[in-house]
Amino acid sequence: AVESRTGLDAQITHVSGARLHYTPGYQISRFFAAHDYDIAAPLEQWHAQEPLERQTLYQLEGTGAATSAARLDAALREALAATDSGALPCGEASVRTVRPPPGHGEGAVLVALWRG
Repeated sequence: AVESRTGLDAQITHVSGARLHYTPGYQISRFFAAHDYDIAAPLEQWHAQEPLERQTLYQLEGTGAATSAARLDAALREALAATDSGALPCGEASVRTVRPPPGHGEGAVLVALWRG
């Protein structure tokens, strides 16, 4: 998807959470179903949570692919629009590109900010 549109080589280097840890030979001694737990208080607490912030960092490095801050900006805006939802209202994000002063290196930092 991203590779075919931009020519960039995307590589996932870390996934946080949501991984199952398999223990060979482990036998479940008792199975608990969802109805075995009273979820009223935890569910109420879950719905009352207000996230303070969220931060995700990506480092993209080209290997011969022609890219630019403008192309990355467009790809970021497209990704934000595609993932916009009630849980992640990022479709109207403010995207800014920060570049180093002339003579102080290449590259850019793209920052996306939104409420919610």
